[in-house]
Amino acid sequence: SNDKDPSDTPDEGHGTHTTGTMVGKNVGVAGVSGAGTNVKVYVQRVCGANGCPTSAIINAINAAASYIDANGNHLVAVNLSLGGNSESQGEKNAILNAKNAGVLVVASAGNSGSGKIACPACDPNAISVSATTWADQLAPYSQSGSGLDLSAPGGSCYSNTTPEGCILSAVQTGWTAGTPVTGPIAGAAYAYMQGTSMAAPQVTGTAGIVASKTGARGEKLRQLLYSTADDKGAPGYDTKFGNGRVNSYRAVTGATLAAPQ
Repeated sequence: SNDKDPSDTPDEGHGTHTTGTMVGKNVGVAGVSGAGTNVKVYVQRVCGANGCPTSAIINAINAAASYIDANGNHLVAVNLSLGGNSESQGEKNAILNAKNAGVLVVASAGNSGSGKIACPACDPNAISVSATTWADQLAPYSQSGSGLDLSAPGGSCYSNTTPEGCILSAVQTGWTAGTPVTGPIAGAAYAYMQGTSMAAPQVTGTAGIVASKTGARGEKLRQLLYSTADDKGAPGYDTKFGNGRVNSYRAVTGATLAAPQ
């Protein structure tokens, strides 16, 4: 919106929900892991009433790649819960720039249910993420296909007859319900949503945890996420789950929790 206000509008909630999934103190990946105090999110709101301008996306990725805080810390990963049918050369250059700076670009695979990954998740230097259900199956809306890297919980509303089939996360106070949201919990700034938009921040939040606990960045961090994922679907790599469904606990510890945890 050509301003310095990153907050969602009252009729949205998407950005707050994805951020809460990454680092929320109650239900977010980094918060639940105990790494929440060591993981920070810097927000660039690139979407508005008129969509998501390519120039805004490029500027945000470049800003992330070059960012250094007062303590000399670089960013670990960029979450892009957005997508379209094509990728511009500027987006390709920005994602390569981020990779060269040791910053992972994590992007949602798309929600059309097709066998082709949306862009910029389609970029070979990005980490493309499909969505899984509570039953560890590919969500019926999730795009997948050649070049898919990982899968992560994105929810499937009412797939188990209740809204808990979706992903629960924060929305800003005053938020009003909108498609495909089932509505906020009465009296609380939380809501259920579904989508590969909800799956990507599961991976981004896990990247934050792993970086916080191990110091891994860049390609080493990418390979840790891949190698510790739970293999789903056909044995080994496949085009529905990629290298597997992300496993935050194993990515940090190298160990596996006993079933049914």
